[in-house]
Formats: sequence, C-alpha cells, structure tokens
Amino acid sequence: MVKIIDPKLCVKCKGRLWCGLPRCPILEQRARIQSYTPKDVEIDAPTPPAVFVGWHNYPKVEVSPMEAVKHVEMAEDPKRWRELGIEEIVDIRTALLRPTLQADVYSASNPPEKLLTVQELVMSRRPVLVEAELEKLPKQTVEFGQLIAPMGPKAPARRIEPQENPKADRKVEKYYYDEVKAEDAIVSLFDRGYDVYQLSRLLSAGIFGIPRNRKLVPTRWAITATDDIIYRRKVAEIKHYEPVDAYYLYESHLFDNHFYIILMPDVWGFELIEAWAPGSVWYSGREPYLINDWEGYGGRDGYADNVGGSYYAARIAVIEHLLRTKRQARTVIFREVHEGYYIPLGVWQVRENVRNAFEQKPERFGTLNEVFDYLRPKLRIPVERWVSKSVLIGEKMKQRKITEWFAFNNTSAE
Repeated sequence: MVKIIDPKLCVKCKGRLWCGLPRCPILEQRARIQSYTPKDVEIDAPTPPAVFVGWHNYPKVEVSPMEAVKHVEMAEDPKRWRELGIEEIVDIRTALLRPTLQADVYSASNPPEKLLTVQELVMSRRPVLVEAELEKLPKQTVEFGQLIAPMGPKAPARRIEPQENPKADRKVEKYYYDEVKAEDAIVSLFDRGYDVYQLSRLLSAGIFGIPRNRKLVPTRWAITATDDIIYRRKVAEIKHYEPVDAYYLYESHLFDNHFYIILMPDVWGFELIEAWAPGSVWYSGREPYLINDWEGYGGRDGYADNVGGSYYAARIAVIEHLLRTKRQARTVIFREVHEGYYIPLGVWQVRENVRNAFEQKPERFGTLNEVFDYLRPKLRIPVERWVSKSVLIGEKMKQRKITEWFAFNNTSAE
C-alpha cells in the first residue's frame, strides 16, 4: 500500500520525518541530483546510446547525446524497468547527463560535424564512451514530462568526442545511406524485431528518410510518430484476421496504474478511458476525472487530444498482441490512475503496462455483463461510470439483445 503524504506537511516538516517514512524522499532526490551533477566541465561517461531532441524554439532545437553516469545498460531500456519502483527509475534516469548542442532541424539533411557525431553515436549497437566539454556547470535539475522518461541535468557543450569508434548497427546503417522513406525504414525494422524505443530514437536523430529531406524530430513527437507509423501499416493486416471468439479481460497494475483491457468479439476499434484520482500526478481535483479518446474501424484523423501520447502507446501494444495472435478485436482499455503515481514517468509505462497485461493469462467471458460483474469489485470508480463514458461499449450494447440490456440494468440496480 502506497502511503500518500500531504504536501503541506512536507513544507512544515523539512526532512524531519513527520510523515512516518524511514527516509525523506525529497531530500533523497536532492541528494541524487547533487551526486550526479558534474563538479567539472569535463564529462567522461558512456552513452547507452541515447539522444534527446527538444521542441522549444522549433525549428532551432537542442540536441543532447545523453551520457549515463551509472546504470548504462538499463538507462534506455524501459522493458527492464517494469520490476522497479518509481524512485529506482528516477534514480536511473537522473544519472543521464545531457551535453547540449544547438541545431536547425533541417540540418539533418546535410549534418555538420557535431551532429554527424551524434548520429553515429545513436546508430551504435552498444554503449560508447564519450568525452564532453561543457561551457558551464549544469544546474541541479531533473526534467519530467507526460511523454518522455525523466532526464538528468544539462548544459551547453563546447565539444563532444567519442573515445572509441561507434560500431554501427548494420541494418540501421543501411537505411541511413539508402534512399528509403522514413516510414518504410521504421516498419521494415519493426518487422525484424526492433522495438519502438530504438526506432523513435533513430527517427528523432534524423537517421531515417530520403537524405535530402531528413529532419531532426523532437523526442516527444518522435515517440508518438513511431507508434502511429507502425499502427497505420499494421492495422490493415489485423483487419484480415477473424475476431476473437469471446470477451477477454487482461490486467496490469504497474506503478499504481491499473489497466483493464477488454477485447470484444467484433471488428477493429480502439478506445482508451483514463480516470485520474485526486492526488495523482497531473490532477489536483477532489473527484476522479474521466477522459477518453477512441476510433472505430476506419481509424481516426485528428490527434487524440484528451489522453494524448498514452493513446498511441497503448494502441501499439494492442496491435502487437493482435499481430501475435492473428486476431482482431474491438478493444476498450480502462486505466485507473491512483495516488501512488506521483511522478510522471512518461508514456513508456503505459506501453509496458499494456504489454505486461497481455503476458498474463486472461479472463474469458461469454457476455459483457459478466465482464462488468467481474470488474465491479476491482474498480474504485463504479463500472457504470466507465460504461457511460465509453463510446465503443455504448455501440456494442446497442447491438446486444434486449434481454441482455435489461439484465445489465437489473444488476446495476442491486
């Protein structure tokens, strides 16, 4: 059980442990930042490899080949973070330092020497030791965001030099030198087993695309773009498969995010409904707040503005599962975010929660009534609120026999 601390108490306590915890999380986080912040403008550390491309002042952006002070093997591998706690993940990511360069996004079509060095590092198939000279000592800050995983301190770099030759991934390097569209390169590598995390980094660094048309892509945009590119190619395959033969429910409960994934026996459709508890990250209201985005068989044209990048991260994980099982389904996800999710970790945790759910044995049901009855004691928010919010469940219920409709209402009234 996660203990929720009133932030007003922290203001009065100032580390004296009035909360009853054995250690002060605020002071521990500050100590971590201080321990990882360089005391010298010279940094010698490996890159996992990793890169961050900012979006402020676009098209003039910051480009940072991130260096891991420790945990280099785990620093850019969200699949390995599932078994960790929030503080452990923040600890790993706080140790990622960012020597930054300024670049025009269009310079990726003819990269100057410094940007070319960054691209070579990103294409490496293993960590590379990098020496960076900073213009000044970085501030003791950590960057959080809705889409990106936490990142450590940054400062402008005078120079960035690999201390060993990067060993390029040959399959990736092929697309760097070939006249291949970015979408084709991404889907081809996905089919060969490359994960979306690596593909989004490569897209962000301007590795993919017809050389004369290449651009740097801000990291937050590249994450969603990669998910969406693969989905748009693969959903056409899924629509040729038979629908699932029953109602299936999958669950995952990582980081106090509670996912309930319903696969319905019908043609493709997708909906993500999120309920944010008071005290959870991003929400300070008094009552749980439900938001959703959805698409039918024909997909959607506009951006999923309500739930944002979480929509695309969850959807690609569903697509991966349906490709493996060679089935299609109308999929509705209930995501209930509790107070224990107090630091934003990025949309990777949505993707990994959904992936984790599909690795578990599902519950199988014959009707939607049975699904709702099963969920009723598990959800904090009454199942009726979820059902009334859902567009796709509403459509499905209209298709049901009138007897099932009355049965659901009778159960709800009890």
